[in-house]
Amino acid sequence: MLLDLFPIPRRYARVPGALAVALVVALVTVYLNERTPLAAGLLVAGVVVLILVYVIRARQKKEWIAFFQEENRRLLEIKGADGPAAYIPGQRARADKLRHPELKLTAQLNLCTALLANWDNGEALALLRRLPPPEKMPNPTLRLVYWTQLLRAHLQLGDREGADGAYAMTMRTLPEVSDLMKIGCLPYEIHYRILSGEYELALKQLGELPRKDLDEAGRDLLTAYRSMALRGLGASDKAAKLVQKVEGHDLLPATRKLLLSGAGPEQN
Repeated sequence: MLLDLFPIPRRYARVPGALAVALVVALVTVYLNERTPLAAGLLVAGVVVLILVYVIRARQKKEWIAFFQEENRRLLEIKGADGPAAYIPGQRARADKLRHPELKLTAQLNLCTALLANWDNGEALALLRRLPPPEKMPNPTLRLVYWTQLLRAHLQLGDREGADGAYAMTMRTLPEVSDLMKIGCLPYEIHYRILSGEYELALKQLGELPRKDLDEAGRDLLTAYRSMALRGLGASDKAAKLVQKVEGHDLLPATRKLLLSGAGPEQN
């Protein structure tokens, strides 16, 4: 994999090409001034280097697209009670092998997603603490994923203080990302409202979320949040009816935990 062989951060991906072009321009100038065999040989070598740089870059672009397609495909396969546990070992090995900083970070954050889905909240927090500081991450999308993962871990642990800090940083990062990424944060904002005791606001936000484009796992998660908010308001009977509707589904471990929990803190 050329991305691992030449692990240049994506924001600097154009630098080698620019340097190679500058080198060829300089060698052309030398050749025009001197017209010697040595100058001609150096110019040919410079052109070869330029071609290699752009061939490698084109190959890296293809590898980049293929990597993210594979990561997304694997994430979408995390389904049901056994999905996260089946995904975690392979993803951990995949992340360990990567050398390119942005690809490695992406794989580690996806691993964290599976750990949280498996209710391995402590292990997810430990992984997040080993990652580079968010301010050093190469783009706002990865920073947002980091903060939402941290928020989710604290929410699932019922840690209000930790959730407050992660929520503030999530909100601070939102203006830098796409609308699609912003929509993806809404379920965790609802969970934060529930942990904060804002049950009516959480139910209002749940009512505003479009459900038609969600898969069963997404709908089940929203049902879990709705049942938590209803229990927080004292409507335990309504919450129990919601649980009965989905308890026969093949639920992710985290969704099942939330369905069976109250609105307050849960132990890992």
